[in-house]
Amino acid sequence: MRSVLLQFISLRVSLKSSVAYLYELYRANSELPNRPLNLLLPTARGLFYLNEQIEAATYTRNGVINGELLLEDFNLQKAAPLALSGRSNGGSTSNESEFLLFAVAILHPQNTPQLISNYVKQNIRYEPQKETLPIPTSPTGRDSSDDLPPWAKLVSAAFLLPNAVDQDPFQLQLRPHLHEMHVFARTNHAIVAAEQREERERLLLLAHQKAKAAKLALKKKRREQQQPDVSNKVRRALAYFEFICESTSNPRQPHVAEERLGKLWLCMQMLEEWKILKGGRLLDAERTDVTLALMQQLQETTTAAFTQMLDSGKKAKKEKGGGALPYPVLCLDGGRGEGARKLVLRLGTRLGVTQQEDHDYGMVLDLDQDFDALEKNEPRMLKRGFTKRSVATQEGPDSKQPAAEGWADVEWRTKDKGSATMALLASSPDLLRAPFHQIKWPLIAKAYKLVLRRVAFTNAKLEEFNALAKVLQSPEAVLSKAQLAKWQADVEGFVATLPEQSALARATHRVLAKKGVAVLKRRSQARRKQLREREKELERLRQLQEERERPKLTLAQQLKLSFVKERAPKMREALELTPAEKLGVKAGELLGKAASGVVSAVRHAKKEYAVRTL
Repeated sequence: MRSVLLQFISLRVSLKSSVAYLYELYRANSELPNRPLNLLLPTARGLFYLNEQIEAATYTRNGVINGELLLEDFNLQKAAPLALSGRSNGGSTSNESEFLLFAVAILHPQNTPQLISNYVKQNIRYEPQKETLPIPTSPTGRDSSDDLPPWAKLVSAAFLLPNAVDQDPFQLQLRPHLHEMHVFARTNHAIVAAEQREERERLLLLAHQKAKAAKLALKKKRREQQQPDVSNKVRRALAYFEFICESTSNPRQPHVAEERLGKLWLCMQMLEEWKILKGGRLLDAERTDVTLALMQQLQETTTAAFTQMLDSGKKAKKEKGGGALPYPVLCLDGGRGEGARKLVLRLGTRLGVTQQEDHDYGMVLDLDQDFDALEKNEPRMLKRGFTKRSVATQEGPDSKQPAAEGWADVEWRTKDKGSATMALLASSPDLLRAPFHQIKWPLIAKAYKLVLRRVAFTNAKLEEFNALAKVLQSPEAVLSKAQLAKWQADVEGFVATLPEQSALARATHRVLAKKGVAVLKRRSQARRKQLREREKELERLRQLQEERERPKLTLAQQLKLSFVKERAPKMREALELTPAEKLGVKAGELLGKAASGVVSAVRHAKKEYAVRTL
């Protein structure tokens, strides 16, 4: 069902729907839902008005239920869903019919028919046919002009409707033109939308240019106001900074964030050269409101460009963290020259045999490599992330791709480097501090992005190493021979997954394969020795317990037992010959019987005295 004149709207309703529902559905799809609305059903016999009025009955008048009448009460044939001419295919199926309705804002007995007649004559080729039946004049159409054709007159009597409205000559002749009007309406809507879009873009461009001109005028005014108190070198710095912002303000330009960050680094070097900064700090002699504002703008612009470059060219989001990095970057040497180029991404702590031997572990940011060639030659899986699954896929036995290349890592002792000599890059504003202000910021961003792709895999390897080394730092962990053999096999399997030249592989050979095995063996030996001593102590306690559990002895038995334990061993030793006495016996045999008799008498007397003494 289509309504025209001001708008071309297609609706699809059921014959069981009421007239009031049709009105509400039309208003919901119209651009002007609050304007007055009257729907007319055109036929060869005239224009039939569909009244939506519904009023409740009162004590003085009857109710009005015109809006509750169904569409099938107006001889709209076919009980299937009613096809309202807004379908994309432009045709009707066997279960659907199309009908044309006119929607007008004012229902006037003379103006409304004239308006519809002019519209049909100007837009639609309609050839009226002779009406076989006389059309009675309706009360609504008595005052209308007689010059109008019969199909353009208002008829309020519903019984004058044709028996089959879909077969009405007026509806049949207008149906092909409806599809053409539908195509024209869609084309016109696309043209209007394109014009509106172009106009909106033009207005946005004008507003942007106006705001840009106002901003430039304000900057020029401020610069003119500050000219008497600003030196020439500061004025040059301000002009160069404005030139950087203007030349890199087009977001559609490729690599605009990298270009802006590189020019900002050059601006930083120029400030150092002009003696405005020294070591990344503003000199006291140049500390003014203008230079402070310049440094603040330089810091904010650098933070935004660095964050945008890390986000792969996306528009930088304003975060509360102030450009904080997910992993801090350290400068181990902290000095100038080549030493300052050794930047490290700290990942965590690498455990040692003891807590005093723990080292910090991280990945080196190599700034001297060709990032463009590396980006082109890098595998697609590596661009998504250097994960354990990707490495396992590449290193599989059936995989034809080479194994994943090693990463540049390093470990260091925290106590060897003081906090004053170890520079830390924890957020984007730290780029303006020493020693990072001397290193090209785009190279730092590219190296940081490249290292971040391998962080997940390297972290997993570090956690696996710490899981193996945690046994060494637990004094109570004592492994059996089978457990020690399994631990050594796990260490060998872990070493096989690491590049040979990596610091983690060297630490594995040094800490786990050598010192770790020795520590675990000494710990197991000490444990076995402790167990033997404990067994001896238990045996002694068992004997004491047995002595306590024995029945009590008499005095004679106690004396006898005491004599057997204490006196008997000494008497046995006294009766036995000592080595000197044995030599004396041999000497007596040599000296003769006389000497031997004296010696034996002395010896006998001595032993008798010792026995009597005991």
